[in-house]
Amino acid sequence: MSTPLLNGVITPLITPFRGGEIDYLAFDHLVKWQVEQGIAGLLLHSLTGEGPTLSASERRALISRAVQLNRGRAVIIVQTGTYSTETTIRQTEEAHELGADFALVVQPYYNRPTQKGIIHHFEQIARATRIPLILDNDPQHAGVAMKVETIETLLQITNIVGILKDTSDARTAPSPYQAIFGRPLHMTGGETSSPLMHRQRTCCISPVANVIPDLIVRMQLLGQEGDATGFGVQLKRIIELAAALENGGDVASLKYAVSCLRGIDNAVRLPLTPVDPEAARSIERSLRSLRVLRRQRFASSLVQEARVARAVLQPAISAEALISKSYSSIL
Repeated sequence: MSTPLLNGVITPLITPFRGGEIDYLAFDHLVKWQVEQGIAGLLLHSLTGEGPTLSASERRALISRAVQLNRGRAVIIVQTGTYSTETTIRQTEEAHELGADFALVVQPYYNRPTQKGIIHHFEQIARATRIPLILDNDPQHAGVAMKVETIETLLQITNIVGILKDTSDARTAPSPYQAIFGRPLHMTGGETSSPLMHRQRTCCISPVANVIPDLIVRMQLLGQEGDATGFGVQLKRIIELAAALENGGDVASLKYAVSCLRGIDNAVRLPLTPVDPEAARSIERSLRSLRVLRRQRFASSLVQEARVARAVLQPAISAEALISKSYSSIL
């Protein structure tokens, strides 16, 4: 199996809503903007993307649009894991058929299987699908952790190519690095079955990259190059924003910050609720300190284009022809 190269910052993309429905125009623009900012990959249907609230048809539409707009520039990863092996297989096959590069599969949640059950679950998925699979060890949400022995067994399977590591620890607060870069993703690259070896390609899934993708990419490159001074300077710039976003994990906060910069609606689907006024002011202060928030924050040509496209009911994919002005980034 030929596995696409995966190395860099991956954005678990938010799903924009408008009037209770997915705002597909805003989604299209976010995909294009993220790719233009240098993101290595996009993760769809994650908790950050409010995946559990999406219907089957919405899931399919978002994958198709992302693949079409991306045109192979970044990798497309789809979160397909559920508590049902059969449903997970169906969603994973669907993601592959629609053009996704990887499927991210969490251990079954709610039913809390044994380690043997977890192994059989992933074996069945790997046997039934052809897309490269990434394990998502997320005991905080699944209610059961994959043990090291279980992970090593699973990484022996040919099309299981990496693992999203568990960094949750109730005894300690997240470090500034974790708040910005999220959870590390380790790719075996076919070289070893162990998730702890040094020859792996490493990347991260960063919720904060929804807001400031270019700065997160810059930080990641500085880290790869061993530039501790430059990395530290960027870290100090961004840490206030990460704190305002509640360590980068709160979907409503992320959406509010993106709405400030890109002009999308900050709506979330229940049971999530929008940010309160105090949190909103904190986010705005942190964006101003980064000098990425303008007084006229809805002046982006991207937003103008989306509004004109809606007004004339043109297809989203041909919206670029509606305004002669080229894209200009607020960041």
